[in-house]
Amino acid sequence: MKKYKAQFSSIIPLETVRETDAFYWLSDNGPRNAKETTYHKLFDTFDDAKKYLIRKKQNEIEIYEINLRRLRDELAQIEILSEEL
Repeated sequence: MKKYKAQFSSIIPLETVRETDAFYWLSDNGPRNAKETTYHKLFDTFDDAKKYLIRKKQNEIEIYEINLRRLRDELAQIEILSEEL
């Protein structure tokens, strides 16, 4: 069965011989592989894998933008500091 493994910023086509809800095998005697980990996720279609990677990167960008706004606010607070006793 043709599957697509989305990991980091790439999509790797795979040919699986068996699968369950949580695992897949690339050969009958080979080790089982998790369908989803912190680093990758298995999909039935290329488009689903691509959409997953896009959403994941959009979420990362959103987190970086939130942190950037916080850092700019902190910088603005530092810039207005004065030596008051």
